[in-house]
Amino acid sequence: MLWFTAEGFFWFPRTLLGIERHLYTFYDQPELMHSINSDLADWILLLIDQVCAICTPAYWFEEAGIEGILPLERQAGVDIAALRVDHPDKAGALSRELGQRPRRVDNRGR
Repeated sequence: MLWFTAEGFFWFPRTLLGIERHLYTFYDQPELMHSINSDLADWILLLIDQVCAICTPAYWFEEAGIEGILPLERQAGVDIAALRVDHPDKAGALSRELGQRPRRVDNRGR
């Protein structure tokens, strides 16, 4: 199994600039933010091409041996009902173990 990650469009500039300068840059230098994130996108695509040249990724749950999906966030457009229809053999894991949680109530202990 191979796992790799790449920093996202918020975290990478924050690492480069520090949090305060990073947040001010959104307003003061939006062209710099665009340039940083455009370069990051190019690098991520190159990274994906290099990884795919070494190994063939399995994107389907069954082929990859994935038992569930986390997180399931409605605000991110994840539709648990559609996942259950598309993968009926995983319906138990989808509802029982992971569930669809509204992130807006996490801070209230629910």
